[in-house]
Amino acid sequence: SFMFDAIVYGLTSAGVRGEALADQMTVDLQKYKLALDSTFSHVVITDPDGVVIYANKSVELTTGYSNTEVIGKTPRLWGGMMTMKFYQEMWHQIKNERKPFHGEITNKKKGGAVYIAKASISPIIDKIGELVGFVGVEEDITEQKNHQVVIERQVLSRTSELRAVIDTINRGLVVIDSDHKIILQNKIIRKIMKINKAVEYGEFAVFAQQLVDFDELI
Repeated sequence: SFMFDAIVYGLTSAGVRGEALADQMTVDLQKYKLALDSTFSHVVITDPDGVVIYANKSVELTTGYSNTEVIGKTPRLWGGMMTMKFYQEMWHQIKNERKPFHGEITNKKKGGAVYIAKASISPIIDKIGELVGFVGVEEDITEQKNHQVVIERQVLSRTSELRAVIDTINRGLVVIDSDHKIILQNKIIRKIMKINKAVEYGEFAVFAQQLVDFDELI
């Protein structure tokens, strides 16, 4: 009958549309996977218990563990270097409070080398508000951190040298930064004001007031 034919046509059309939608979703997922695999950042997706269900190619470059070794494991495979308190607070934040975590984490590669990662971990929430997993992104910043340490040591060395020089000046001298904070005082100022070295990094305004008070006394 006409009605039967119409129902068959409708179901057939719906099936075709369903197949087309499934095909399109597969293509979209493949594009998404390709994009993740192409990024230099280490990306993992886990279930609500932290078990890895997806890891992009950069994970192996960062951790030394292959995709096969990572899938089905937790990030503790290359983690576990931070304190228990750190992990407890991080898990409470992302799982209970459902808030993203951003910070630096010390991890360990498969070969044993320790590295520092800039990490972001975000909860994945579905349409009805259920927690379905987490997505974690890491960037190895070990080289930058090591470079920063070298610079800090150089600055400390130069500061010590500068302190030695200004301490030879037979007049009171104060060095302040752009925020008007004291970064150096020579021994004459410390002697006059009886200021301990421990307060060298205090507010210049406080120090200036001390100078005014001292000037009024003399």
